[in-house]
Amino acid sequence: FGGRDPRNGEYYCFLETLAGGYGGRHDADGPDAVQTHIQNTQNAPIEETELNYPVRIHEYSLVPDSEGAGRQRGGLALCREYEFVGHEPTFTTLADRARFPAHGLHGGDDGKVASYTLISGGEARNLGSKATVQLVTGDRVRIETAGGGGFGPAHERDPEAVLRDVREGKISRARAREAYGVAIRSGKWAVDLVETRRLRRSPGR
Repeated sequence: FGGRDPRNGEYYCFLETLAGGYGGRHDADGPDAVQTHIQNTQNAPIEETELNYPVRIHEYSLVPDSEGAGRQRGGLALCREYEFVGHEPTFTTLADRARFPAHGLHGGDDGKVASYTLISGGEARNLGSKATVQLVTGDRVRIETAGGGGFGPAHERDPEAVLRDVREGKISRARAREAYGVAIRSGKWAVDLVETRRLRRSPGR
């Protein structure tokens, strides 16, 4: 995005490559929110970005439940939400994976597709992965990158690894049950082994 900085009247241009989830491998989960297409690049920290550019960043986080489920799960996607203050910049997205997900392998599930959303006047609309739009002050753009594909059947994942992901906020209890066949005791950080065995033996697993 770019435009004229209302603080000093100078033109600026901000370019950022946003990380996504890496695919699961035969011996390891996919790393969360990593650069796979450009190497030796750093993220742009919130404090530095807001100090140097006329933008507020409302969210910078991992996207829960965005991984491709698998024996080794895919990495989680990244969320970044910008608000533009006091000026009318031009915003461009040149991205991918908004329609076709990162595929799972050997029985692993696909990762979550990316989304690119403009929030203007309280209404949200999809920008698509390739767009250029003129914004007005107060507009927000929310980007959620794609999650990585999983490797191997999700019902073969170690239940303790699933529990760890739930504890860390990476996946929800509902996803643990539906995608991995792992039941977590209500109000406790413990796997319900009896219910987990029942879920994993049910038809379709």
